[in-house]
Amino acid sequence: MKPIAFILILILFAGTREIKTDDLYHKILMAESGYNDNAESHRGAIGRWQITTAGLDHFNTFNKYRAHYTTNDIKIPNINDSVGRWIIETLIKEWDGSIIHAVNSYNMGSANTMRGKFYDAYCYKILGVEYTKWRRKKKAYKKIGGVYYLK
Repeated sequence: MKPIAFILILILFAGTREIKTDDLYHKILMAESGYNDNAESHRGAIGRWQITTAGLDHFNTFNKYRAHYTTNDIKIPNINDSVGRWIIETLIKEWDGSIIHAVNSYNMGSANTMRGKFYDAYCYKILGVEYTKWRRKKKAYKKIGGVYYLK
């Protein structure tokens, strides 16, 4: 599966940044497993994208026209890649283009993100910004279509 060729615009407290999809994937893979195809977490997340059973269930439920995968299938690097990329792209869409919310949801789950729980160290590792600092500063930005711009 080829990555979708588009640029995600990320407006942070420090100003405007563009993050290319491939760069976002690379940073997530470095944070999750360091590109280790055989990585397995103590919670059972599998492969370089660290796919959990909940993430796999979400993929299988909402991809009615694709093959349904099992936990054994996601040990295969190409399948792990396609599921991981689909999950992060879906989260970006679900959060109306907010990459910081999507990245946090990838790490902590959407329910925790909706409750306001954020893992600043993970967001900083991926995006170079802590959510709590971004949240305090975003009042200085104007929101247009789910993206924050400097006023």
